[in-house]
Amino acid sequence: MQNTFERLEAILLRCWILGLLAMFVWLGAIWGLGGVLLPVHSQMFGLTRHELDVIMYCWMGLWKMGVILGFFVPWLSIRMTKHLETRSVSADGISEIETA
Repeated sequence: MQNTFERLEAILLRCWILGLLAMFVWLGAIWGLGGVLLPVHSQMFGLTRHELDVIMYCWMGLWKMGVILGFFVPWLSIRMTKHLETRSVSADGISEIETA
């Protein structure tokens, strides 16, 4: 069971990092290709620069929330649970490392 949680922890960490990397690539594409994105989207949908920026900003916010709630929070909870399993609190309140 411990091995399964360690694998899941590693997978969630990688997914979180890749999700953030994808968001930064997206941001770079918006900054670098803004001159290409606007004519295409304004011709197809009649969007102004401000409307396109608002749409991209909202989708990036949703993406970030999804990555954090979907990958970071579960990774953090597994990490904290694993950390708490290795420590126990004695009667006087001092933490000791379990030997088992």
